[in-house]
Order: sequence, then structure tokens, then C-alpha cells
Amino acid sequence: MRNFRFICSCNYINVKHMLIRFIVSNFLSFFEETEFNMLAAKSLKSHKEHVYSVKKDLNVLKASAIYGANGAGKSNLIRAIDSLQILVNSGKIPARAGKVKNKLAKDADKMPISYEIEFSIKNKVYTYGVIFDSGLCLEEWLYQTGIKNAKKIFERKYSEEKKHPVITMNEKFLMTKESKMLISLMEDNLLQNDELLISKNKNLKIDEIGDVCEWFKKYLCIIYPNYRPISLATNIYINNEFKCFSEKLLHSFDLGIDSLALKNEDFDTFFKREKMPENEDIDDIKKDIDEKKFVIFRGKGRSVSATKEEGKYVIKSLITNRTISGKEVAFELNEESDGTQRLLDFVPMINSMLKKERTYVVDELDRSLHPSLLHTLVKKIMDDDDIKGQLIFTTHEAGLLNCKIFRADEIWFAEKDKEVQSTHLYTLNDFKPRNDLDIEKGYLNGRFGAIPFLSKLEDLNWEYNGI
Repeated sequence: MRNFRFICSCNYINVKHMLIRFIVSNFLSFFEETEFNMLAAKSLKSHKEHVYSVKKDLNVLKASAIYGANGAGKSNLIRAIDSLQILVNSGKIPARAGKVKNKLAKDADKMPISYEIEFSIKNKVYTYGVIFDSGLCLEEWLYQTGIKNAKKIFERKYSEEKKHPVITMNEKFLMTKESKMLISLMEDNLLQNDELLISKNKNLKIDEIGDVCEWFKKYLCIIYPNYRPISLATNIYINNEFKCFSEKLLHSFDLGIDSLALKNEDFDTFFKREKMPENEDIDDIKKDIDEKKFVIFRGKGRSVSATKEEGKYVIKSLITNRTISGKEVAFELNEESDGTQRLLDFVPMINSMLKKERTYVVDELDRSLHPSLLHTLVKKIMDDDDIKGQLIFTTHEAGLLNCKIFRADEIWFAEKDKEVQSTHLYTLNDFKPRNDLDIEKGYLNGRFGAIPFLSKLEDLNWEYNGI
């Protein structure tokens, strides 16, 4: 049986759906087993409103900010979590896993990739893990954890002798002849070596496996720097409350935007100008609109919604309005600055975090945002007691390194080992900093590591002699 670790603290805000920890090995810059977690250190008493109680003696944090030099592996942590989400949602092991294995460690190409994640859903805590190589699931397991004795839901291992998986289940799922026969059939031919057992839950009908799949689909959201939310225009169209929230948020950032609106455009005119989505034709799109009411497309620097009004097919795109000298002036979204567009990208996320217990994982939160705007955005989220979700993000913005914004256990650093170039992670709390310490200054001076190694910069020849 696997060894499951627990850290506990006092109880604060009760929640049901949270990321607790993630462990990865042999993925990109992560060679050795490396853990990232959202566990609250019981030694810290500051920012109690940042602590969520998953259940008795198990508490997690509202946010984590991850720092590190370029190439240190911050984004690789996001990619690893994303990779596991793709595995679970697809149910398939990739045919060429070697493409994402660590390339620098000795014999890494001969070793498998490993992921393990612990999270809570519906007042239960689960640990799910998978070890795999190209087209082959070597191990897969699911346990209910967060309890005194971890309870096995299932374990699955690849048998070199039999050339197929061997499955062990909790006895409560083997109470009938039919259930025992089903597992036997899974081992023999129903479960292929490149398939995850959780992908077979239509056959198994196990609630705990259903919980795992639901958490990955509904409660884990990953946002990359070039992400454009496809739901913004549709949400504004169908939900006036969301529109009001969006405008109020934008006003608070003093961007000069007075209101948001939707611009209507003739369906056929739009597609004469814009490139059609691949493998689509006009009639198929119209059929989808008739069935789903809305169809969303990613356009040039924007997303648009296709719908039907008064018997006509129309395209709706988001525009911003400003009042200049008493006159209202409309701007297309792609006419706005990169920073304004980036902030608009986060509106659905912030609205969702106020209403739902979702975990948002954002790579380069600071991309295109002015430091003062980023500071205001993050502080709003961290200070708002109504926030229900979690925010995990990577950043280079040292101005956020402030114990008035974050707890010491909410600040993480990524650094590469100089010998094998493998990423390791650690928190500010590992240094036990004083509450009055200037964290930003200490970080920039190299006190906590995780900054670019610049000692050889003086050797760089800047001279240009011409030709």
C-alpha cells in the first residue's frame, strides 16, 4: 500500500472542491519526484481568511504564487498538471511519451513518467495516480485519503508475464458474481494497456471514480498566456448580472471603459470576411445553432458567438464603449491594448471564483499587465472573503512578494539543480522569514534563490566591430 502524507492545521472556511497536492517525476525539467502542495502550514497564524478547511485537520490555501528564473520550470509544473488533466479526460496514454520526458538526467529516457494528485470533492478526499510510458499504463491507483486509514478504491498494474493489467479492487465493489466477472473481463480484454481504468466507469459504475472524472472536468481550470475565454460574449448576452459584474470590475481598474456591449453582424457577411473553421461548412454551423442556440468561434484575437434572432442567423462580438467629450465611442476587442484584453480574459475566472469552488491554474498571470494593475487584481482576490476558489499562478512580478498580500506558505520558488538541471520546488516559509522582512528586496538580492544566475554577465563582449 502507498504511503500517504498529511499536514494539518486549525479549521477555518469549509470547502468541498480543492486541490491539495500534486507530485510529478520525469516530466520535462522535473526528473526526481517533486511535490507542489496547497497545504496550510500550522505554524503560520497570519491571513486566516486564506485558509480553507477541507475537513477536520486538513486545510488548504486560497492561493499560491510561483516564482523562478526563466527556464527554471515554473511553466513545466503547469504543463504537468495540464498533462494529467488531458490523460484523465481522454482516458488514453499517449503513444509517444518520450517527447515530454526529462532529457538531461541519465537514463531518464528509459524511465516512466509519474503523476499523483490529491484533491477534495463532495466532502471526500481522493488521491489518484498514474505511472506510464509510451502507449503503456504501468500503474494506476485511486485511494480515498484524508482519513485515518487510506481506503483503496482500486490499483492496477501491468504484468510483464501476462502482458495485460492486473486489477485489485476494494472488496465492496466485488460483492456479486457479475462485478467479479466484469473485473476479470477488464483484465483479459476490455481494458487495453493504453487505456486508464477510470475511462471504463460507464461499465464499472463506481461513484468514487465518477467523482475523480467530475473534478478534472468541472473543478480544475488551466489558463495559458495566450488563452482567450470563449464564453465572455455569450455570458454577457444571456446574463445581465455577469455583464454588470464585468463592467463594475473594469471600472475599478480605471481603464476608461464605460460599458461592454455586443455588436451584431450578418452571419453570411462575417464568414465571407473571416476564414471558416476547419472541417466546417455554413449549413453544419447553422444546424449546430438550431440545436445548441449558441456556437462559439475563435476569431482573430477574439471570440465570437453565433446565434439566431428573429429567424436570422447572426454573429455577436464583444465591444467596449468609452465616452469622449460626451460622445460614446465603440472599440473592437482587438483594438484594445494587450493589457486590457488580458484583464478581460480573467473576468470569467474572477466571477467563477466568487461563486464556485474551482481551482484555477494560470501560467504567467503578469503577461501584458502593468505591475500596479496586477498588484490591484491579485490584492482584490486575496482580500475578498467571498472568494470560494483557489488561484495558483506563475509570475516574475516581484512586487507581489509581500506578506501583507500572501502568507509565507503561499509563495513558492522553482529552481534548477546546477548538476542535473532538474527543477525542485520550495516555499518562502522554508526560510522562516520575519513578518517585517522586505521579501521583494530579499528575493531580488538572491536570498531565497530562484533568480537568474548572472555572475558571468561581465564576461559578455558587448562590442560591435562592424564588418
